Amino acid sequence: MNVSSVTPAALPAPREPKPQPPQGPSQPVTPAIYAARDGLTRELERFNEAAADVSTPDGQVARLVVNLEASAAAATADVRIIQRQRSLTRTLLDVIA
Repeated sequence: MNVSSVTPAALPAPREPKPQPPQGPSQPVTPAIYAARDGLTRELERFNEAAADVSTPDGQVARLVVNLEASAAAATADVRIIQRQRSLTRTLLDVIA
């Protein structure tokens, strides 16, 4: 095909863009999730206060604090996964309907 012979009618029609999934949580965070987060925060604060009163030569308290902070971060990640699963389920139900 010669380039000069290409006309707009010979070009394929533009495709419709695919719908994009929502980027953030489409449903507000539930009170249970807030309560879990607040409970973890209070527990971490209590532990940090107790750790400040105790000092060990081998740094055992520091390791426990790091482990507790890692557990809190993992719980936060779990909450985000649950929110994403809910969003995907709603999207799937919307597609089916």
